[in-house]
Amino acid sequence: MAKRRIVRPEAEEEVEKKVKPSFVPPKFDETEFLQGENRSAKMIYISLSMSVVAALFSFVLMRVLFELDVSSYRTAPIIVPILCVPIGLFLFKKFGIDLKKLEKKKYFENGFMYAAGWVALFLITMNPPISDLSDPHISDVVVRGMNIDGDEVWYLDGPVTDLPDVNGSDVKSLEVYCLITDNWNVKTVRINVSVDGSLVDTNDPNQLEITVEKVENTTFFDVKKKESEIMKDSWHGDDMDNWKGYLHVVTFGNLTSLDGETEFRITYNARDLRGNSRTKEFAFSVGSD
Repeated sequence: MAKRRIVRPEAEEEVEKKVKPSFVPPKFDETEFLQGENRSAKMIYISLSMSVVAALFSFVLMRVLFELDVSSYRTAPIIVPILCVPIGLFLFKKFGIDLKKLEKKKYFENGFMYAAGWVALFLITMNPPISDLSDPHISDVVVRGMNIDGDEVWYLDGPVTDLPDVNGSDVKSLEVYCLITDNWNVKTVRINVSVDGSLVDTNDPNQLEITVEKVENTTFFDVKKKESEIMKDSWHGDDMDNWKGYLHVVTFGNLTSLDGETEFRITYNARDLRGNSRTKEFAFSVGSD
């Protein structure tokens, strides 16, 4: 006769502990999951759409203020995305999103998405080729003088408004270098030269020996290597090939023929493709006191 096995209650509990899993996953609620994903998708669409709308309104405001010559045209558009936030929250409610039940991280995620989208689109609209709101840049001049023996007199670089008087009759010629650039493209450059207040026609051979030249080739920098090195130290950028087409040289020759002190004035006017312009003047005098 087989022996009957007696199982103690403690052994049954140990068996149950071994069989019972340590973690029981909650029941998956497919309806709640789909509703949450739908709610998140709506918030993403609304946030991105509002960033596009805010960027376009910022661009329009910027252009209007720029045309009206308001100095704050770059900073004023920042208020547009702030003013559009209540509209975005209203749209959340309109599409059935309960703002009170949203987690803080949802506010942060969609707020970051909205701000990043606005910044990216606004930067695109305010830069070329869509917009060009910066005036052309006219550099400080670099001046080279030659005496009657053909030796260089001096160079002058850095911020200059008025060149100190060049007294004496040993100054034979002067070369004035200026770099005119733009963040998109320079359309026209006008350089006017006046002598003692009278405008000079640089195309008239009967006038003083004054010429205006636009450097279009790199040979110029090979011939005038020393001048190029000084200009490189004065201006930004080490690649002188990038100056090609933007460097302008005004040459004043035969200065020893002048009687008495003579004032020279160079007026630079540059205009870009968008109509932005800038004017800069440079004056100096040559001759005896």
